[in-house]
Amino acid sequence: MRKKPGEEWAYCSFGFVILGEIISRVSGIYAEEYIIEKIVKSCGMKDTYFDIRKKEIVERMNIPTERREQLIKAFLEGTYKEDEKDSIWEQIPGTSGSMYSTARDLCRFGTMLLKGGYIDGVRVIGRKAIEKMTAPYLGPEIKDYCWNAGGVSRAYGLGPDLRRNEANLYSEGTFFHEGSGACCLLVDPVEKLVAAWFVPFCNEAWCPEPLYNAGSVMWSGLI
Repeated sequence: MRKKPGEEWAYCSFGFVILGEIISRVSGIYAEEYIIEKIVKSCGMKDTYFDIRKKEIVERMNIPTERREQLIKAFLEGTYKEDEKDSIWEQIPGTSGSMYSTARDLCRFGTMLLKGGYIDGVRVIGRKAIEKMTAPYLGPEIKDYCWNAGGVSRAYGLGPDLRRNEANLYSEGTFFHEGSGACCLLVDPVEKLVAAWFVPFCNEAWCPEPLYNAGSVMWSGLI
């Protein structure tokens, strides 16, 4: 570890890999299978997968880059071959960012969180677990230097982002996450509003402003 626990906040997807391994060992089944069976299917999410190597899924994938286009073409033509990097990563849980989904399915997941762990009468997650996930986890003494933040305190829960400033139109207590694939899921418990959206980037450079701007446009329409 680069820093001692509790000394500094930094975004790190590998923590979710460790979480996936914990899920596998406690449940006795692979983390991806557990998540699909216990969460994805329970939420009625019909277009959410870890394994995308199926024709009907690959044909619907977003193509933001030439690299992705070549990957999809190889899948469809049956010429895809795993390289050494792929085979290594397939040996560990894909819980750090290997899931593919749609805006509709993300809204189903967000609605379940908004309703305290229930959707369509099915209990998926415990209400107290969601309260813990969406409560501020970091104290003001833990600073954020990630992505040139400059050492500010960061509002973050056990997974969701809780940041809010004067430029944001969503309510205090809103939790969200934006990330790879130019996607965002935002849950506003005050307005009882869930929104999920994708921004079609044309390259692999990360640019969060379009995601935040899209959210501001949606919330500006509330009356």
